[in-house]
Amino acid sequence: MTEYTVKEIGHQWMVYADRKSIAACADETSALKLIIDDSAAKSARRKAIIPNIGESKAPPA
Repeated sequence: MTEYTVKEIGHQWMVYADRKSIAACADETSALKLIIDDSAAKSARRKAIIPNIGESKAPPA
């Protein structure tokens, strides 16, 4: 799971994902929207790579 951090530096909001800077935003709202979008994109990529992730499998008969 990705760990996100938002820090205000000067007049910018820096967004970090797993301790790596991924964006600089003009305001906190934009920074939080970026986190939501990034998280959704990563989830979609995981599901594309590993179909049916999170779905339980029926036990063998």
